[in-house]
Amino acid sequence: MGITMIVDRQSQRLSEEVYRQIGAALDAGKEKLYLVVPEQFTLGAEEALIKANRLSGLLDVEVLSPKRLENRVLQETGGLTKTYMDSHGKNMLLQKTLGDIQEQLTIYRSSVKKPGFLLNIADLIGELKQNEISPENLEETRKRLNQGIMPQKLGDVIKIYRHFQELLGNDRKDEEDLRNFVCGKIPTAEFLKDSEIWIDGFQNFSAQDYRMIGNLLETATEIHIALPWDPNPVARDLEVFHLTATTMDAIKAIGARAQVSFKVEKISSVHQKKPELAHLEANLFAYPKLKYPEAVHQISLIQCQNTWEEVEMGAHTILELIREEGLSFRDIVVLAGDLDEYGSIIKRIFAQYQIPFFMDDLRAIGDNHLVEAVVTALEAIQSNYRLDDVIGFVKTGFSPISLSECEDLENYALEFGIRGKQWEQEFSKISQNSALELVSLNALRVKLITPLAQLKAALKAGQTCQDYTRTLYEFLVTIKTPEKIEALVEQLLQEQNYEAMEIYHQIWNILMEVFDQIVETMGSDEVTGEEYLRILKSGFQGYQLGIIPPYRDYVSITDLRRSRSSAFEVLIVFGLNEGKIPGAGSEPNLFSDLERQILGANQIWLQNNRSFQMDQERFLVYDLLTKPQSRLVLHWALADLEGNSQQPSILVSQILGIFPTIEIISTLTDGVAAFWNSLSTPDATLWHLVNYLRKSQTESSATQQERVLWAEVLDWYQNNPAYRKNIDNLMQALNYAGVSQAMTGTEAAALYGKNLRTSITRLETHRQCPFSHYVRYGLKPEGRPIYTIAAPEIGTLLHELIDGFFRAVREQQLDLRTLPKIKRDTLLEEVLESCLPQIKTNVFNSTGQNQYLGKKLERVGKKSIDILVQQLCAGDFEPQATEFCFEQELSLPDAKLGEVKIYGKIDRLDLYQKDGHTWVKVIDYKTGSKKLGYDDIYYGLSLQLLVYLDGAMTVIPAEEILPGGTFYFYVDDPMPRLDFGENVQAAINKSFKLNGLLLDDDLVIAAMDHDADAKTSDILPVYRSEFKLKQDEFTDIIDYVRKTVIRQIKNIYQGDIKIRPYKKGADYACQYCDYKGICQFDEAISQGGYEVLKSAMKKEQFFTLIQEGEGNEVDQ
Repeated sequence: MGITMIVDRQSQRLSEEVYRQIGAALDAGKEKLYLVVPEQFTLGAEEALIKANRLSGLLDVEVLSPKRLENRVLQETGGLTKTYMDSHGKNMLLQKTLGDIQEQLTIYRSSVKKPGFLLNIADLIGELKQNEISPENLEETRKRLNQGIMPQKLGDVIKIYRHFQELLGNDRKDEEDLRNFVCGKIPTAEFLKDSEIWIDGFQNFSAQDYRMIGNLLETATEIHIALPWDPNPVARDLEVFHLTATTMDAIKAIGARAQVSFKVEKISSVHQKKPELAHLEANLFAYPKLKYPEAVHQISLIQCQNTWEEVEMGAHTILELIREEGLSFRDIVVLAGDLDEYGSIIKRIFAQYQIPFFMDDLRAIGDNHLVEAVVTALEAIQSNYRLDDVIGFVKTGFSPISLSECEDLENYALEFGIRGKQWEQEFSKISQNSALELVSLNALRVKLITPLAQLKAALKAGQTCQDYTRTLYEFLVTIKTPEKIEALVEQLLQEQNYEAMEIYHQIWNILMEVFDQIVETMGSDEVTGEEYLRILKSGFQGYQLGIIPPYRDYVSITDLRRSRSSAFEVLIVFGLNEGKIPGAGSEPNLFSDLERQILGANQIWLQNNRSFQMDQERFLVYDLLTKPQSRLVLHWALADLEGNSQQPSILVSQILGIFPTIEIISTLTDGVAAFWNSLSTPDATLWHLVNYLRKSQTESSATQQERVLWAEVLDWYQNNPAYRKNIDNLMQALNYAGVSQAMTGTEAAALYGKNLRTSITRLETHRQCPFSHYVRYGLKPEGRPIYTIAAPEIGTLLHELIDGFFRAVREQQLDLRTLPKIKRDTLLEEVLESCLPQIKTNVFNSTGQNQYLGKKLERVGKKSIDILVQQLCAGDFEPQATEFCFEQELSLPDAKLGEVKIYGKIDRLDLYQKDGHTWVKVIDYKTGSKKLGYDDIYYGLSLQLLVYLDGAMTVIPAEEILPGGTFYFYVDDPMPRLDFGENVQAAINKSFKLNGLLLDDDLVIAAMDHDADAKTSDILPVYRSEFKLKQDEFTDIIDYVRKTVIRQIKNIYQGDIKIRPYKKGADYACQYCDYKGICQFDEAISQGGYEVLKSAMKKEQFFTLIQEGEGNEVDQ
């Protein structure tokens, strides 16, 4: 009885030695042989053991993980009557723990519901238990610490830990408690008596693991532990084995306490590697490093432009190795520095290159459609049938109605804001947008909502976790979930989507496991529906699926943590960049690295600190990079796919120091070399051909030889029946310049009508982008009506409030200058009550939130009206009309056009009369921050204020009508920043200052603001001469605007529908355009790109240009 440590520098050789020893024991007729490996490596170890010894099966030897070993012990010795929780059951019980004691916490009270906290506390409690640290141990340490926040942190952890243990009680055990329980049972397990055990694949153990090894010593005849370690005390790279040296000392101490023999057996292996790979193994982390004097052929260093190119280069290498060196795909392993970053790229490129592969990663189940169906169904009930939750449930594919049926139901629900009890009531409103009649829509509603309503009623009647779980299970059976999964699996099989098929094979059983865990661990616990949903979500959280490779010959894709490949020939590495390989490490959960050091100084030893991570990472890098037998190919990228720069790993410089003759291969090549690198499989080469053709459209750098070579490739595709259609489509796409951009005048007249009645907004739209105008006013697509409050509804309500107020004042013949504020507020409230129900079928009264928004907008309206009244009382202009409609007929000498009229609605029109003259002031209410600029007037982008002023002057009867000013008034409830000593009301008044143009006439300015002088006014923009115009300047600018309006109308009727949006400084037409999906504008391929306009035009420059007749010229 004793411990034999099998040691070597390389884990792969250790595994091979273990398999050899087990084979020898089998040949000697021994029985009760066991191999213990990490959980994720059991399948691979079984296959490798069979292959190494040419066995037909495993009869007298069994491969176990620690968890399987526990189950075997329990089956034989008893204890299965206890309730055992896996990590997911533990998460659910911890979720209940956190809900119970959240208010008792101090540091972590606000963190309880934050994403990730549950898993962090679960990991910490697991780590504490694995290292046999109890709440009492933590309490003793907490009492010794009296500075900083450590005592409070420990106090919170102790509370959570203790309450969790209380909920577990005596009859429930989590994984760590189970391990302790099993350790005590091991000596009585008959199947382990006189057994021989090999332990392989571990570099370190927890305190619980060491206890298990000690207990195994009491019953097994011999324990062989394979450990990557170098017994040479003067080895040049001892730091690589720092972690395993600590493990060696701990196991030696176990042997000493058990008083059994302890020996170290260094395997004698002859290197079968290529010499340079053997040299790398000896020197990668050694100091000093010995240089390799000869040429290097088996190690390649490849610098790539980006991560995509890395994977492409790797794919080229794989095909080359298969084709030229006769390797199988299974001889090649790919290591990715970050599988989250490289996984999707590898899937796309390897599929193009027709490389079979298996990605050895775990798939989270949180976004699986079945899990989403369970969660969204419960969320729909918890939210009282909130639309997003109901439709989210349907879109999982597991609801009683199909996705196509969902579209009509969703359209109707969005249009009329269906929510709450409305789902359980018959639809009665007539939709203008749904293709289905009310009868059909109600049938869909009943089909969908009936099982949800039954679930809602059953959940309401339930009280315990068991009640809720039974109800949820019955709901899933009612909506035929098992049958749908079966049909989906069959469909995925037909599509040869084996990965997704394997996931759905497992998902129902996983769901049932979660249900079982809830019932077994807290079935009788009373919880609310909301608490149950949180517990269920926590059960899914952290659950990951592993799948079995669907075929035997494949390239294995792995990362440092999960790599456990059998012997292989070639290792290809992606992401040999700083922070990826080796990894940067992560801050330990809840307790920082420094805090863990403080705990260690107080006899609370936790392994997962930064030093431990660095030791582990260093060993894993060493172990994997030195595994391949014949070839090592290392790639790094200078940038990621988003263009962010990256640095090569420090390992690159270390390898260059060991192999000074290596030359870095750079993919920053072009010309003929790049051409030959691009040739591979037809699918992959096609992508490179498209890139070349695209580049050749804008550049002419290709040599004659390149053009000839690529022409031959293009010819091959065009003459290959399997690719002819694809290449034709691609050529059309390459030559695509956007949708048709021309229409004849006759077609325009037929589309828009010969007689035109247009708003100024329409003309501004055409100037912003002709195609946007064509879609909006020609094609007239209708958006999906949504029963919600958006910017148009807010603007409509505020306009209605202000207009209704002034209309009421006028109808009741009230004098604004003497009207008390309380009366103004009463009037406004009456207006609000009358106009709210009129907007979008009473949307402002549909929910409490919308009602609040309506009240908030009422406050904005009151504030704005207060300021409007103040501004009116400050001068002599009198309001003549609100929502004043005008219409002007325009004369266009064009035979294609009949009557042309421009119309508008002026928010407020004020007049001032003196000495036979009448001055007009136009005010337009704005809820945004639009400002009038000369550049916008010049280019026809902002004509409204001046067209409205011209329209008012045209239709108002007066002997001499003159422009007084035209302004934007910003409807707002501002909270201005105050300058030192500034009065609050003065700052608010400044925020409401009118923006626009006014007549530079002291009489008119005084009539608008009695307190104004040449430079200051709380109402008018008098402080800048830019905004003040002389009479003749007003005449010139209005005349220019008239000509611009006529020019815009002509452009429309000449068929101008170009996709050419304007761009002026930071503003561009596409910013808020609803039609981007129709025009597909792309500056890189659309003819002409943006129409670039000058910005920040001054008054003097504007008038100079219009006098020179250069209106609307474009600055390219």
